Amino acid sequence: MEKPTRILLFLLAVILLGCREKPAPVSFDSLTEEQRHQSANALVGMTVADGLEAALFAAEPDLTNPTNIAVDAKGRVWVCEADNYRLPYNPKFKKREEGDRILILEDTDGDGKSDKVKTFYQGPDMVAPLGIAVLGSKIYVSVSPVLLVFEDKDGDDVPDSRDTLFMTEGGADNDHGLHAVSFGLDGKLYFNHGNAVTGLYHKDGSPVLDQYQRPIRTKGQPYLQGLALRCDPDGSHVEVLGHNFRNPYEVTVDHYGNVWQSDNDDDGNKGTRMNFVLEGGNFGYVDEMTGDGWQKRRLGWSDEIPVRHWHQNDPGVVPNLLYNGAGSPTGLMIYNGKLLPQPFQGAMIHCEALQNEVRAYPTSPDGAGYKAETAVIMKSENQWFRPSDVAAAPDGSLLVADWYDPGVGGHKFEDVSKGRIFRVAPDAGKYRFKLADLATLDGRIKELSNPNMDVRYQAWMGLMKLGTEARPALTKEWESGDPVRKVQALWLLARLPDANTGFLGEALKDEDPEIRVSALRAVRQFIPDQLPGFVEKAVKDPSPAVRREAALALRDLGTPQAAGLWAGLADQFDGKDRWYLEALGIGCDRYADLYFQAWLDLVGENWKTAAGKQLVWRSRSALSSPMLAQMIREEQDPKMTARDFRSFQFKPAEGRSDLIAGFLTDSDPEKAAMALGLLDEGYARSHPAALANIRKLIPAITGTPEWVTAVRNLNLKDQVPALMNTFMESEDPGLASDAAGAFFDLGGVSYLKAQFGKAGPDRKMELINRFKPVQHPQLVSFWSEEVLKPYPPNLLHGFVDALGYGWDGQHVLYDLVRNGKLEGDLKTSAALHMMNCWDTEVRAAAPGYLTNRKGKSGDFLPDLNDLADREGMPEKGKLIFTNLCTTCHQINGEGVAFGPDLSQIGDKLSPRSIYSSIIYPSAGINFGYEGYVVKTADGSVYSGYITSQNDRELNLRMMGGITQTIARSAVSSLEPMESSLMTPNLYELMEVQDLVDLVAYLSTLKKEEDIR
Repeated sequence: MEKPTRILLFLLAVILLGCREKPAPVSFDSLTEEQRHQSANALVGMTVADGLEAALFAAEPDLTNPTNIAVDAKGRVWVCEADNYRLPYNPKFKKREEGDRILILEDTDGDGKSDKVKTFYQGPDMVAPLGIAVLGSKIYVSVSPVLLVFEDKDGDDVPDSRDTLFMTEGGADNDHGLHAVSFGLDGKLYFNHGNAVTGLYHKDGSPVLDQYQRPIRTKGQPYLQGLALRCDPDGSHVEVLGHNFRNPYEVTVDHYGNVWQSDNDDDGNKGTRMNFVLEGGNFGYVDEMTGDGWQKRRLGWSDEIPVRHWHQNDPGVVPNLLYNGAGSPTGLMIYNGKLLPQPFQGAMIHCEALQNEVRAYPTSPDGAGYKAETAVIMKSENQWFRPSDVAAAPDGSLLVADWYDPGVGGHKFEDVSKGRIFRVAPDAGKYRFKLADLATLDGRIKELSNPNMDVRYQAWMGLMKLGTEARPALTKEWESGDPVRKVQALWLLARLPDANTGFLGEALKDEDPEIRVSALRAVRQFIPDQLPGFVEKAVKDPSPAVRREAALALRDLGTPQAAGLWAGLADQFDGKDRWYLEALGIGCDRYADLYFQAWLDLVGENWKTAAGKQLVWRSRSALSSPMLAQMIREEQDPKMTARDFRSFQFKPAEGRSDLIAGFLTDSDPEKAAMALGLLDEGYARSHPAALANIRKLIPAITGTPEWVTAVRNLNLKDQVPALMNTFMESEDPGLASDAAGAFFDLGGVSYLKAQFGKAGPDRKMELINRFKPVQHPQLVSFWSEEVLKPYPPNLLHGFVDALGYGWDGQHVLYDLVRNGKLEGDLKTSAALHMMNCWDTEVRAAAPGYLTNRKGKSGDFLPDLNDLADREGMPEKGKLIFTNLCTTCHQINGEGVAFGPDLSQIGDKLSPRSIYSSIIYPSAGINFGYEGYVVKTADGSVYSGYITSQNDRELNLRMMGGITQTIARSAVSSLEPMESSLMTPNLYELMEVQDLVDLVAYLSTLKKEEDIR
C-alpha cells in the first residue's frame, strides 16, 4: 500500500499547487524607472484586443533600434536597424563604424521566441534604413539616397548580388526619405517617400520619368512634396499615384488594388491622417498653385486646423479618409489573414508610435470613397513603446517592431541600446506552422490568399511562370463564389499571354462593386486600348465607387468620346460626395475645356444645381470662370462666397482678373473686399478704372484680412499707418502677423521711427513691447541707437529685450557688452539674451558677462533618469511655462506660434524626453523647424524657419511668431543653422525644482478626448 499512498499524496500536492492563488499581475506603475526598461518587463503595462495575446519575440542585445521589418515565407523576421540614426543631431552617441545592419531573426523551436540571429548585411553605406521587403530571393532595402535590391539566389542568407533600383535627390539619413516597398496582386511594386526627397533617378543618374514621360521631381515641376508610386519589379514603368503628402511612412495595397497610406502633420497640429489614394490626386500638404505652406492665409480656409493643414477647402484636393489627431504614424499593412478576430480581417493594421499603439482601421464604403473606424490591437502604458512597423507571418500572426525610445524620431533619439519585436496571436506562445506549398499549381493558387507578403509574391510569380498552363486553374478560381479568390485570379488572368478579356467583361457585371472596380483597373493597366468600351459600360453603374474609377480612367484619353463619357458621369454627381467630385476633377483636368464643354452641352442652362455649382467650383476649365462669377453674384452665404472666390485662384489666367475686378463695385462689401485681395499691382496699374475702384474700397475694409492681402499685393504704401494700427490693436494673432509683414515690406520702419520720436514714455514702452518680436534689420538698427541714449531704466531694458529677440539684435548686444557700452543689470540682461543666440561664438561668450544671477544654485543638473523619477507640481509648472515659454510656444491657442504647438506634448514625449528637449534642444530639431539665416542683397539678415517657399518668395517665421516674406530675387544666401531655434540653456533660468515642475505640467498636456 506504500506505493499507492505515495501516488495519492503526489496527486494531492499537485491539486493543492494548482489551487494556490495566482500571483497578482505586476502593474507598470509599481516598477522603478530602471525596471520599466528591462526587456523582462516588456509586457508589463501592455494590453491587447480580446482574443489575442502578445509575446516578446526578440529584444536587445539581439537587435536595437528597429525601423522596419519584413517576415519571409519561413516565418523569419528581417529587421532594419538604425543605430547610426541622425548622428549629427545626436553627437552623444558613438558611430557604429561597421554601419547599420539587416538582421534575420528565427524561432527554430516554435516557442514564440527568436533563438537564432544572423546578419544578412552590414556596411558603412547602410545608414538608418527605413524600409525592407523580402520578396522571394530579392530583398528590397530603402535607405535614401538609394533603393537597394539584394539577391540571395542560393538561399544561404548571404547576398549574392546587390543592385540599385533607384536613387533619390535628398532624404539621406532623414525620416522623410524613401520608405518600404510593398507588393500588389497586380504584379507591381508600391512605394513612397516623404518630402525630404525632391527627385527620383536611375542608378546611372538619369531622371526617372513618370507615366507622362516627365522627370519625377517634387518642387512643383510637376509634383509637390511626398509621393506615392508604383512600378514593375525591375523598376520600369514608374507611375506617380499621388502627390503633396508630407511624410507617408509606408504604403499598402489590398486585393482589389485600393492603395492606402498614413501621413504625418507638422508637429503639434493634431492633423495626422489616413489616406485612400485616388490615382493622380493632390493630397493638399502645400498650396497646389503657389507652394505656400498651410499657415499662409487664404480665402475660404477652415477654422479647424487639421482641415486647414491639408488644404481640404481647396478645389483639387482629395479628402482625407480619417483624422487621427496628434501622432507619429509609422508602419502600415493590409491584414489578409483569418487568424486574428474578424474586425481586423481585411483591415489596415497601423503602428502609431506617438500614442504607443498598434491599431486596425476597418473601412466601409462611403459614396465613391470610404470611411474608417479605429480599433486598438495593442497598447502599452510604457511611453517608450514606439511601434515602428508591423508585418504578418505566414500563420497569420502579427510581428510588431518597437523602436523603444522616449521620443518618436524626428532626428532625435535617447537610447541606442534597445529594441524589441513582439508577436501578436491568439496563442502567442506557439509559433509553428506548415510551410506554404509554392511548388505545385494548386499550392500556389491557395497561397495567393496567404497573409504573408513573401508567400503571396512567390505564389504569384510561380503562377506567372506557368503562363497559360495556369489558366484553367485560375479560371476555376474566377468562377468561384469567393470575391477574394475571384479578384486574385482576375489580376493574373488579365496578365497572361493572349489573355481572353471576356472575363473582364463578366467582372464588370459582378454583383460585388469592388470586383467591378478591379476590372476597370486591370483594363487600365494591361489593355488600355479597350478602356473606352469598358468605361462606357461602367458609366451607368449603380455604384459610385465604380463610376469613380471610370472617371479616373478617362484621365489620359482626351477624345470626344471620352468627353461624352465624362459628361455622363458628371451628370450623376449628387452635389455632396467629395470623393466623387475629386475623381471627376482628376479625370478631366488634363483636357478640362474639352470635357467641361461636353457636360455643358449635356445640361445646357440647367447647370445651376447644387451638383452643377460644385462642378464649376472644381473645374480647371476657362469655360467655368464666367459661371463661377455668376455663382458668386447670386451667393448669399459669406463662407460659400469665400470658398468660390478661392476657386478663382485655380482657374486659367485668361480673363480671370477682369471677372474678379467686376466685383470691386459690388453692392456687397464682403464680395468687393474678397475680390480686391485677388488682384495684383500689375493689373491695377494697367487698368485705371479698377485702380479708382480700389481706392474707393480701401477705407471700408481697413483692418480686415482681405485688406492686408490687398495692400501687400497692390503695394499700397499709403496704408502703412493703418497697417501699424492693425498690428498694434488686433486681437487676432494671425491678422497681426500678416499686418506686421506687410508693414515692413512697404517700408514701415521710417514711419515707426517718426511715431516713436513723438511718443511719451508709456507709448514708447508700448511700441517697444509690441514690436520687439519683429526682427527687421532697420528696426534692429534703430533699437541699437536708442539703447545708448539717456532713457529711463525701463525703456533701456525694453531696448535690450527687443534686441535679444533675434540674430541681428543678439550680435548688436554682443558688440555692446564687449565694448563696455552696457553695464550692470543691462549687461546681465544682454548676456542672458546672448545665451539664446544661434551663433556659437556669441553663445559661448555670454556666461562671461553674466552678473547678478540671483536665486539660481549654479550646481550641475541631475542626470535625465534622476530628473524623470522626480515628482513635480503641475500648477507651479504652468506658471513657469507662462513666464518663460509662451514667447515661442502655444498651448490651446495661447502664446506665440513660433515653435511647435505643445497642446499635446504629454502624448508625444515621455518626461525624460521632455527634459532632454529642454536641456539639449539642438540634439533633436523637429522636421520643418530647422533654422536658416537669410541674407539679402541690401545687407539685411533674417533668421527663423521656413514655413513655405516657391520660386518667387519664401516665408520665414521669426521669433515672436512674425512671418517675414522675402523675395527670392533679394536673397544673396540661405544657410542652415547648426543649432536648434529653441532657446538653449533655458534650464539655467530655473532652480532644479522649477524645471521639474515645468516638465510635470508639460506631461499633463494630452488630447482632451479620444477622437477615434
